[in-house]
Amino acid sequence: MKKIEKEHKNQRRIPKQKRAIAKYNAVLDACAQVLAESGYQKATILELSLVSDVPVASIYQYFPDKESIFQVWFERTLDQLFAFMVASVATHNDDDIETFIYQMIKLVLDSVAIERESVRRLVTDLPHMLLSHLLTTTEKKTVEVVLEMSNSYLGEQPNEPLLVKLRVLVRCILGFMLQHIMEEEVDLDNERLSQELCQLSLPYISTALVENLG
Repeated sequence: MKKIEKEHKNQRRIPKQKRAIAKYNAVLDACAQVLAESGYQKATILELSLVSDVPVASIYQYFPDKESIFQVWFERTLDQLFAFMVASVATHNDDDIETFIYQMIKLVLDSVAIERESVRRLVTDLPHMLLSHLLTTTEKKTVEVVLEMSNSYLGEQPNEPLLVKLRVLVRCILGFMLQHIMEEEVDLDNERLSQELCQLSLPYISTALVENLG
């Protein structure tokens, strides 16, 4: 796994000029459409080229293969989601604990709904090793962001009991999200579901959170 990550980092060339950056992002923007229509296994560099209007030769200047393109797209999608969550939750620092937890969960559900079909096609088609890498990356990034948001809310670093509970809670919610994404047909009320998940999470985490605040 570490070898895969190292190769991707070494082989991928991040563009610096404005025009090249636009092409690079156009290829990543095309990933969602291509995944939704073809799935990962059937997706091709040529299809990405046609959707993005970026020549195949230009794509290979920045990406060694299809796998690296979708890996970068997935990680960029995560980063965009988390940046939005951090900015949104920062405006709710004065809310009570229940509202704070609800806000975090609702942001995750709403964001997942936007890219749900593309992510589902990616997850269901990916080779096991790459899927494992993406899930590990997701958990790591999620924990980091949840801790950052908690730090913003608390005004200080979470103590050890809260830290442990936050990590467990993140893993539980990610497991739920993965199951939700894998279902082919689902029609959920995100607001109601956020409230239910919040009510399940609150008793588990509130004591440690109050102690940290105290």
